[in-house]
Amino acid sequence: MDSGLEPFSQSLSLSGAGIKPTPDSSQSQTKQDFLPMLGLVFLGYDLEAYAKKLAELNDGLPLPQVFSWEEPEAVEHQLRLEPEDIKTVLVFEQILQQKRKSGKHYQAMKELSERHPAPELEMLLITYLTQWLPNEAESRFHQQLEAHSDWLLLRSLWSTRLMMEAPPELMPAALAAFKERMQNKFELHEHVSGPVAADLVNTFYYATALYFLNSNQPERCLYSINVLERTGPRQSALKLLEKLLLQIDSNGQRDQLQDFVAPFRAEKMRDLKDRVK
Repeated sequence: MDSGLEPFSQSLSLSGAGIKPTPDSSQSQTKQDFLPMLGLVFLGYDLEAYAKKLAELNDGLPLPQVFSWEEPEAVEHQLRLEPEDIKTVLVFEQILQQKRKSGKHYQAMKELSERHPAPELEMLLITYLTQWLPNEAESRFHQQLEAHSDWLLLRSLWSTRLMMEAPPELMPAALAAFKERMQNKFELHEHVSGPVAADLVNTFYYATALYFLNSNQPERCLYSINVLERTGPRQSALKLLEKLLLQIDSNGQRDQLQDFVAPFRAEKMRDLKDRVK
C-alpha cells in the first residue's frame, strides 16, 4: 500500500491546484512547457544555505532546521496489522481511488481505525468523508485532533484544507485561523524532532507554502516549495511555484525575490555548466 501523501492530497484536492488554464489552449500548453524551465531556475537550492539566508528578513520567524527524511513505512507494517485488516485497508483505498460510495466498507475501516489509531488510517476515512459528507469530514478533523493533538500529518492537512477553500475576501480570517490550527508554529522542528518520514515533511511544507503565499511572504514560500520538490511529486511543487511567480509579478516583487535568491541561482548555473563540460 502506498502510504505517501499523494493519494490523500489528490482525494482531498490539496495538490494539483494550479492556476486555471486560459481559454487559449495553445497559450496554456506553452505555459506548461515553460514551467519546468522555471523549476530549473527557482528549485533545487541548497536548503541549509537558504535557511540561513532567511535570517536577513528579520521577520521574527524561526529559521528552518533541515531534517533528514526517510521513505514512510507502509501503514500495515507500522501497525502490524493482521491479513484481514490489511485487506480492509486495501479494499478501502480502491474504493477511494474509484470514488465509489460504500457505507459497509467505510464502517469496516472506521472500526479498524478505532482498534489501531493512526493518522494515516484517519486520513483515508476523512478522504472518504470529504468526497461524500464534507461537513462530517470537518467534524472528524476536530474530533481526532482533540484526541490526538500530536498528529501533525492530520493537523497539516486540516490547515491546508483551510487555505485551499478560503475565498479571497475571507483570506485574512483564514490566515488567523491557520495560525491557530498550526499552534502558531511554522517550522517543522517546532513540532517534531528528526529524522522524519518524507510524507510528513511534504505535507507540513505544503501547508506552510500556502500560508506564506497567501500572507505575501515570497522568500519563505519559496523555501517551502523547495522542500516540497525534494520530498514529493515535482509537479506539485511546480504548480505552487507558478502561483508564487504570478503573485510576485502582480505585486511588483519579482526583482525582490530574484535578488534574494541570486546566490543560489548562481550556484545552480555553475553546477549546470560543470555537468555539460
